[in-house]
Amino acid sequence: MVGVGHVLLHRRLGDAVPDGLPARQLQRLEQRGFGGCGHATRSFCIAILRFIEHAQGLGFSLKEIASVEVAEGDHPISCDEAIRLLSGKLVAVDAMIAEAKARKSRINALIAELQSRKTQA
Repeated sequence: MVGVGHVLLHRRLGDAVPDGLPARQLQRLEQRGFGGCGHATRSFCIAILRFIEHAQGLGFSLKEIASVEVAEGDHPISCDEAIRLLSGKLVAVDAMIAEAKARKSRINALIAELQSRKTQA
């Protein structure tokens, strides 16, 4: 097993990526150090790129993704590892939602206070 960041080292991403992945995304990955697939098979490299795209869509940063241990096969990471990572992300999302709800409550209270002052003036 190796980290995602170590899998994508030598060849340019465009050499191993199907037409379906956006060029802009590939350029961003290259700029952040995901430079190619090295000696990995084309299908494995494509699976890793799709894994990266999916993980980013779930809110994982490239730094978080790069630390994941991957293996060749049907799935780049084990179900146990995926559950552990997703559970951690879910806790973080729940905390962000709670923070956003508290902020919304403070904003609503300030709006009500300002409207009250406006009608009293």
